[in-house]
Amino acid sequence: MRKQLLKSGCISFFIGIALNEVIAVITSYRLRLGYFMPCLASLPEQVGGEMNAVVLQMLICGTLGLAIGVAWRIGTQRQWKRSKRLLSAFGSFILSILPTALVTVCMWK
Repeated sequence: MRKQLLKSGCISFFIGIALNEVIAVITSYRLRLGYFMPCLASLPEQVGGEMNAVVLQMLICGTLGLAIGVAWRIGTQRQWKRSKRLLSAFGSFILSILPTALVTVCMWK
């Protein structure tokens, strides 16, 4: 069971990162910027550079993907009771919101 959760989490982490990049490409194209914008425009100023901003956004999207993948795997386990599955999925959802909340709080000055 742990191996399945770990495998699902790792795959979902990289899917989250890939979706982040696809969304960035589509957004840059739709806004007709003429260049690739890998992160929010104001984020590099707040975190000390574009590379830091890209890494931060990538980790947040990866963590969100990881939490969704683990929650999905837990939710599909038939051998667990329904209450245990819901509690585990809810905990995973909270863990996915935590990085975004921390970044939001840290960015407020």
